[in-house]
Amino acid sequence: MKRKTNQFIKIGIILFLFACSVYGFYSDNNSLLKSNISNSKNTFSKSNYFINKKSPLVSFIGNSGKHKETLSHIQQLCDYTKIPFSTISNENLKDEKFEIPNTLKIIFLDKTELLSKKAIEKLILFTVNGGTIIFTNLPTDKRLNYLIGLQKKSSLHSYNTTAKGVLFNNNFTPNLNKIEIFKDLIHYGFNKGSFNKSIKTILTSVNEKNYPVILQNNVGSGKVILFNTTFEISKYERGLLFPCIISSLEGVPYPIANINTIFLDDFPSPVYPFMKEPILSEYNVSSQKFVKDIWWSDMLKLAKRYNINYTTTIIFDYDENVEPPFSYKQWNSARENFIPIPHQITQDVLNQNHELGIHGYNHVSLLKKSWTSENIKIAMNSVKKMWSISNYGHHPISYIPPSNYIDKQGLLALHEGLPSLKYMCSLYTGKFKKGGDREFNPEPYTNEMFDFPRNTSGFYLNTFKKYLKESMFLYTGVWSHFVHPDDIYQIPIMGNLKTKGEFSFRNELGLNWRKTNDQNLPGMYPTFEKLIQNHIKNYPLTKFPNIKIGGKLVSQLRVDDFQHKKNDRFYIVQNLTSPKKEHDWFVYISNKKAKKTFQYLVGKNYVFTKTKLLDGFIVNIKTTDGKLSIPKLEKEADHLFSKDILTEFNNYLTYKETIKDILNEKLKTLREKIFESDILSIETWKEYAKYSGWAKQEKLFWNDLENYYYKHQNFNAACLPEKMAKLIWYPSEKSKLIWLERKIITANDIHTKLNLLKEYIKNHNSKKNQKSIQEKLQLISKLNPTIENKIAYISTYLWNKSNDKLAVLNELQVSVDYKYIANELAWYFYEKKQLSKALEWASISDKITIETQLYWLFEAKKNAELESFYSNFKYKSNEEKFLADKTMIDLYLANEEFLKAWSVATQISTSHREYQSIRKKLNTFFLYQKRNTQKLLLNNDSFLFKKTTDSIQRIIMLEENNLYSIQSILNTNRADISTFDKKFTYSFINSKKHVHNFSFTHSLVNDIVNKKGKSFSLYGINYQFENSKSFSQVLSYSGNFGFETDRNNYFFQLGIQGSYNLENSLFALNYKTSPVRNNVGFEDFLYVNTLGCYYEKNFKNKINTTAYLETNYYTDDNSDITLSLSINYPVYKYGNNIFRTVAESTHSIGSADLNGIPYWMTTNRHFAGGGLQYQLNTDIDKTFILLDGMYFYDSYSSYFSRYRAKLNFHLRKNFTINFSGELFQHDLYYSNTFNIGLSYYIP
Repeated sequence: MKRKTNQFIKIGIILFLFACSVYGFYSDNNSLLKSNISNSKNTFSKSNYFINKKSPLVSFIGNSGKHKETLSHIQQLCDYTKIPFSTISNENLKDEKFEIPNTLKIIFLDKTELLSKKAIEKLILFTVNGGTIIFTNLPTDKRLNYLIGLQKKSSLHSYNTTAKGVLFNNNFTPNLNKIEIFKDLIHYGFNKGSFNKSIKTILTSVNEKNYPVILQNNVGSGKVILFNTTFEISKYERGLLFPCIISSLEGVPYPIANINTIFLDDFPSPVYPFMKEPILSEYNVSSQKFVKDIWWSDMLKLAKRYNINYTTTIIFDYDENVEPPFSYKQWNSARENFIPIPHQITQDVLNQNHELGIHGYNHVSLLKKSWTSENIKIAMNSVKKMWSISNYGHHPISYIPPSNYIDKQGLLALHEGLPSLKYMCSLYTGKFKKGGDREFNPEPYTNEMFDFPRNTSGFYLNTFKKYLKESMFLYTGVWSHFVHPDDIYQIPIMGNLKTKGEFSFRNELGLNWRKTNDQNLPGMYPTFEKLIQNHIKNYPLTKFPNIKIGGKLVSQLRVDDFQHKKNDRFYIVQNLTSPKKEHDWFVYISNKKAKKTFQYLVGKNYVFTKTKLLDGFIVNIKTTDGKLSIPKLEKEADHLFSKDILTEFNNYLTYKETIKDILNEKLKTLREKIFESDILSIETWKEYAKYSGWAKQEKLFWNDLENYYYKHQNFNAACLPEKMAKLIWYPSEKSKLIWLERKIITANDIHTKLNLLKEYIKNHNSKKNQKSIQEKLQLISKLNPTIENKIAYISTYLWNKSNDKLAVLNELQVSVDYKYIANELAWYFYEKKQLSKALEWASISDKITIETQLYWLFEAKKNAELESFYSNFKYKSNEEKFLADKTMIDLYLANEEFLKAWSVATQISTSHREYQSIRKKLNTFFLYQKRNTQKLLLNNDSFLFKKTTDSIQRIIMLEENNLYSIQSILNTNRADISTFDKKFTYSFINSKKHVHNFSFTHSLVNDIVNKKGKSFSLYGINYQFENSKSFSQVLSYSGNFGFETDRNNYFFQLGIQGSYNLENSLFALNYKTSPVRNNVGFEDFLYVNTLGCYYEKNFKNKINTTAYLETNYYTDDNSDITLSLSINYPVYKYGNNIFRTVAESTHSIGSADLNGIPYWMTTNRHFAGGGLQYQLNTDIDKTFILLDGMYFYDSYSSYFSRYRAKLNFHLRKNFTINFSGELFQHDLYYSNTFNIGLSYYIP
């Protein structure tokens, strides 16, 4: 029996240690474990199945090296849309045996090299038979002029040097009619009159509506599309290429993601109490209140209204710290109810089921020039710890680089430090080496991440962002967009230059959040909502998932293989990789074929929508599997005209003209006339310009103008190009600028020179030309030294980067003359950390408040200067003094200098409208100060609320006063009293706040076995030591020793306890040895040794969990071990009243089955149940009530119920009463307990 008992003790100890360690580890690291489980290494890839040399739909002709840029963008479009693609070399076309694949529908030509005549004839026959040729640039081979539709007579060809930009019309792209892009780009193409009258203009230039930027020339059954421009094809021109592709592939469906992702960048993030425009005027609230209570609330409404699931991107700090240690001071600085506001927002993000991605530990981009790899990993490790401690769930899978910049080193170190990341979400545009220019593809630097770039941003879109959004959605079915909470504050003022960086102002229109502004423009929020409404209107089947869902969908789509095939009736596209999942598709259908196609789709019960595109519709179709069949819509090839068109082509090539010689002779005569005479003849120059244009000798003409100017070098010669420009435009913008500078140099009249300087500044004010603009403004300020001109000159340094910027502005004397720019100057010197200079300029600005100036000093950690500035500032009004006082209170509290904050607050007039709110704030902070501070200020009755004073005095009394107490404990077995214990205690608290408790006890132990045994009446003494009675004690421990006697025998008892208390968890251990408290236990001198371990954890300030493990060893060699787990959750809260649901489970293992004699034990027992709990909790020094009732299923006795109560309250000033009880309704042995006590605290 003894051997068996020893085994039970060993098992019990092992289980005890295991349960403590496992439960503690699991509760603290739950999210970390889950993250690691879900982050097994996966790599991303993409499908190249679309590259199909045997049966392509689209091909590119040219040298893949020379035309690499254009080829890459055409190929990428086909890659996204899974359209079969191939390249054809010039050598292939020259080969007489080579035949163009009969599946081919589109051929691209770019910067055509010299093709053989046979190759050109193959291309002509290709178009005659229904194919499409797209020239992405003006062809250099004049034999191709026939294909692009240029007139036979070259004398009718004229170049245009003034047409700029692209004007969208004719539904070229959905939702873009009347949109203008590339407005400063000159095309240098052919005028419309150069082409045959049969050509069709698709898009025109912005400034000349008659100039065809993209045009179409029908050849036989096919067509040729020309980009009548010299610009290079880049990523931005994909939106111009793709409508030309799909309109030439009518009836060919392609798969799309059909999703839209909305990122909330820099959210959640540290928040600040600054009051800034335009929110200051609209709401009169601080930034932190706007973000938490207005912005986030409105964004949630938007999400619910349109079923949007955001990807939020957390950032913890805005200090530029790139070396450990990495603190979270900014994250924790702004609090509400003593909980960091960013943490509250984060919990709400998670509770609302939005995705929590990461923007970074701070906002310093992970670039080699800023970070080392090791420090990146250390920062990410700190983020992981913060994530787990804060219970934010799985580690993030989505990453947005700060400022969208990251390089190779940063990306690799980031992924090593935070391996849970799957999606890198930088920019679709930008520079590749800095993290931009990404595609929806595996990340080039590591295939363990997938790129999910964003292509637009902001609460409103300018014309170019609209173009990017609509064009990319057309070929990917993805709109990836991001906004910031502080976008609203990014109005174009000097104070925002630093946060703007090298990007444009995010609120350059000066919009409010909801209400219309002074320019009658609607607020950001309604503007953004309208943007979403319009998108849904155009694409009703689209969805708004987060990146966790959207990234998985897009990355799978990129890896899927799609097969194109056709039969006599249908064109069929099907997914070979994921054939059974739902798919979204786009397909172009012309107006002519729309009715037949839509009837077919309706007949197949397909869900579909349509949006206008060119001469038809882009149709969005949803299928339940990965296959879509569209009725064949191909044109019939017109073979009858093939021979005629080839003949026409040959005639075009052989046509000759003689006018060229006539023009050359005329030019020779005019040049001789100009240079032989010293008299300037405007008419002769105009005639020369006209003939130079006809002869296409513009370069010669401008060279002659240069020579003429260098010969004469006077104002009249410098003005000559401006008069000629109406006939022959400047060869470049640079040339135009040079001639204007020559006019400025040669002008002798000051008034004329000033006007020219102003013209220069007006038309050529750009970042690239900044230095020259500064020189011109400096010259104006010298020629006409008004304060306005001086301010204009100085402003160029304020608003632009310059190497000598600081030096120039430092030389400027502080003067009220510069009041107009004093605000900007103050902010500039503040950003340069020259606070004294910044404060000097702020003193003459009426826009920089005293609060801002105080915050400047506070942020710079110049506490001595801060206090001096505050004390010596010349306040203009009592209200300004109050604002300074209020700010200093906040700053002192932020620095944990409570006494200084108190000193300022108590000086505020009691009649001030905000006096009570400040008093309330200081009283709240007072409750959490150290006891010495509280005692020091308790006598300040005028500023402390009576409630605050009473509360602290009660707490001090409870923690520090000596006391007398009496206590009675009644234990029953059903209705019979088993023990009745009474105790009288005197508690003495010494100067170190240690507690010494001296107790006298009396216990009555009745015979509960057979009513005939011996009962005991025991008297005893007990001593207990406690290290503290403080409510805020983190580490508590105590020990007690005592003995009892019935005058015949002596019995001892011993105990030690310890606990460790953190904000959201409590861990406690206890050990005691004492007699078994019944008559048999005392008769047989039977002792029990008890070891207990208790752990409590709160999650999200709501869910409370506890675990208690207890093992008992009896001196008759029996033992048992019991594990109890419970969890409760608040279901209703009103004021200080809380109702909770409770669940509890207990399992015990013992060495014997005993029915209560000499104690109760079972070999194996489990019971579990649930119930309801009520709690009333005012303050820790006042009334506390806890009631619960539970019902259990018991493996030992079927069912039973249990009721518990605990009550503490004050009686008058120095008395406290406590009561606790536990009652079981059980048919078998169980003890019930009732405890009541009274304490008197000695004044």
